[in-house]
Amino acid sequence: QYVLGHWAFRRLDLMVDRRVLIPRPETELVAEVALAKAAGLLEAAGRGSALRCADLGTGSGALGLSLA
Repeated sequence: QYVLGHWAFRRLDLMVDRRVLIPRPETELVAEVALAKAAGLLEAAGRGSALRCADLGTGSGALGLSLA
């Protein structure tokens, strides 16, 4: 993946190099769980509500981009 310079994560094509860890397949499962939880929170909060998520200093940013 480092040789190619990119890595597929969910529906994203992330640019990667040796400065960042390549997201593992297990991280995609974490993203799915987080998205389901976020959807449940938004539904419970009602129409017009917003949800804020932070993904700070966690590598490639794959989780934050998936939740955006």
